[in-house]
Amino acid sequence: MYSSRVTVNDHKDDMTQPARQFSLDPWAVSSTYELPSRPSSARLARRLARGAMGGCTEPMVETAELLITELIANAVRHAGSPPIMRIDVDSGTVRIAVSDTSSQAPGVRHTDLEDEGGRGLLLVESLATSWGWTRTTDGKSIWFTLNGNAA
Repeated sequence: MYSSRVTVNDHKDDMTQPARQFSLDPWAVSSTYELPSRPSSARLARRLARGAMGGCTEPMVETAELLITELIANAVRHAGSPPIMRIDVDSGTVRIAVSDTSSQAPGVRHTDLEDEGGRGLLLVESLATSWGWTRTTDGKSIWFTLNGNAA
């Protein structure tokens, strides 16, 4: 399994290259990224996910990018802490988790047409194969999975 942990900053030249561990499955990837606590981290997270999902279908990558945007935006907006994104890709299944320091439980909101926000977890619930959240020692982690047959 390919495994990495990277702290990502705003300067491409300063980005640490991940440590790699390989398994017999050439598509098995596990990467963890600590991102800055700013809205632009969603764009960076999409780029990192696209790179980690190199063997996945384009519709699957695009769905993951949309859901990542929602989870990173929520972490930055509501927790105010640097989000940590973990991506696991193995045998056509992708699991992505975004952790933050807020202990507030996430919830799917049902919004009015005029509302400008509040649809992030509804999108996750609608588009992911599965999703959930867990409390961590310093906050929470919201995760979703996509499989090769979904998109």
